[in-house]
Amino acid sequence: MPRMVAMRLNPTPSLSALAAVAIVLGAASAAQAQQASLRFFPKSEIQGDVIRVDDVARIQGISDPQLKEQVRRIELGRAPEPSQERVMSQLSIKSALKQGGLPDHVKVTFPRKMVVTRPGQKVSRADAGRHIQKAIEVWVLANTPGEHKARVEPVTWRTDLMLPRGELTWKASARDSSRLSGTVMFTVQIEVGGQVIETRHVSAKLKLVGPVCVARSDLRSGDVITEGDVVEEHSEVTSSSVPCSEAIGMSVRSTLRAGAALRDSSLKAPDVIKRGDRVVIEYSSGALRVTAVGEAKKDGARGEWIQVRNTMSDSLLKARVLGAGRVMVQ
Repeated sequence: MPRMVAMRLNPTPSLSALAAVAIVLGAASAAQAQQASLRFFPKSEIQGDVIRVDDVARIQGISDPQLKEQVRRIELGRAPEPSQERVMSQLSIKSALKQGGLPDHVKVTFPRKMVVTRPGQKVSRADAGRHIQKAIEVWVLANTPGEHKARVEPVTWRTDLMLPRGELTWKASARDSSRLSGTVMFTVQIEVGGQVIETRHVSAKLKLVGPVCVARSDLRSGDVITEGDVVEEHSEVTSSSVPCSEAIGMSVRSTLRAGAALRDSSLKAPDVIKRGDRVVIEYSSGALRVTAVGEAKKDGARGEWIQVRNTMSDSLLKARVLGAGRVMVQ
């Protein structure tokens, strides 16, 4: 019968086995670290205003999602102008990577020459003028009262525009939204893909047509306008045009012919005091109030300043017309 030999298995690994495992794991860890790399392309095309790592390089071996996103977003510099290119220097890129927090174990590989281009689209000056005019027309239409119509004169634009490639949107707004006639200044924003790329300031001539108050018949200087003296007609509206509702009750400064449009400059408040009228002169300061009798030396409308004579002292005073028969001195 053969002799049986008992063998005792030792469950505890030997020191040499542990060392071997450590070497293998260490080598694997080192290999994994060596796999983290950043390889820049010789040529890259970007769309935005800023060059980032993700635009111009391939990232490999970075398993940490947060670190990878951080590396992707590192800014390397300004993008070239549309339809232009920029040659990148290794020195500036290395500096940007260091400032952006790129770990030292990430291997960075550069091409012999690194060029970044940015596609563009050219807008001729004629097309730019038409786009700007259309944008102004949209704004004018949205801001014109219902009974009025506005027309925008052709806009002259003197230079071609070089813009980034993408869908263009033109938006305009007036600096003074209350002005809808004459020469008006507009701010024009040009958007590409929803992002504002250019902001320009443009003047445009507007012609506003709407109800205008005109004289039915000849009106003489000093006439107080009644409802039957005027009529509304559709014509060009200017900043000095006066609606009939405001003209009625006003006094005519100088003769107006039938059919003439009423302007601010042709009207004034009616005189409520005539030269030679007896007036009450008022003076007040705090709780003190003094009155005297005087004589108007000039015709005057409410709010106007005229000369009056104090009949008690025979002195001439400058007074503001408060109403019929009343003036105030300061």
